[in-house]
Amino acid sequence: MSSSSRSAKTALDLAAYLDRLGIGAAPSALPPTLATLRTVQRAQLLAVPFENLDPVRGVVPALDVAALADKLVRRRRGGYCFELNGLLSAALTALGFTVRPLAGRVVLGVGDEGWASRPATHLALAVATEEGIHLADAGFGAPGALPEPLPLCDGAERAAHGRRHRLVRHEDRWSLAALKPDGWETQYVLSTTPTPSVDSEVANWYVATHPRSPFTRRLVVQRTTADAHLALLGEPPVNGTTERAELTTTYADGRSARRSLTGWAQVAAALREELGVGGVE
Repeated sequence: MSSSSRSAKTALDLAAYLDRLGIGAAPSALPPTLATLRTVQRAQLLAVPFENLDPVRGVVPALDVAALADKLVRRRRGGYCFELNGLLSAALTALGFTVRPLAGRVVLGVGDEGWASRPATHLALAVATEEGIHLADAGFGAPGALPEPLPLCDGAERAAHGRRHRLVRHEDRWSLAALKPDGWETQYVLSTTPTPSVDSEVANWYVATHPRSPFTRRLVVQRTTADAHLALLGEPPVNGTTERAELTTTYADGRSARRSLTGWAQVAAALREELGVGGVE
């Protein structure tokens, strides 16, 4: 067993993690297969929300496995990509998978051709299975999030849970696109080589502290459910609370519903009851 596997197993209580995900199986019943990877990624995407309550309040999230387990598993909070995929990576490593982190650039709004204008502030995973290397990602807070792993090969395309994605290999990057009513839309581009953990630490610090980061300026909470995507966008907190926000629910058939939330009591209730963020008072 590698030192990284021993470390992940020491720091992460797999039984507690699987319970958090609602997977009714012992870790020993989950071999490092593609079926297990699909089960775990999908379950984490549904169970653990994307949220930036820490950065928007001036707190830089810790990325060590013990801190991730405490926040996302024990306290039932959510997080953003560095936390969510950090937790997923630790769990998959402890289950026996070989995992490589890949830095990504979100290109929504600029398209694939504008990738160089965006910083590398996303993190995804390349995971080895008996059926080849797959892209896994439980940390992309958008309706175009990948619901199941996708083979990491040029032209790979998959429809799952009402969404369709494809990967395109360029000379120095991968592009992940989601099919929308008006055609394919690139979500992010990824490095073709593994990302050192120190680079993720730097990117995490930037995302959590830079005044132009979207995660320091307003509350952003998103959750994927079995049949919809929920997105809450709020004003920056004042004295720790957000007084106004908008909650948009987008359904698999394209319909959407939107409502305004006024006062922290309404915002907090939506965070707890609809978006699944624990520890919100």
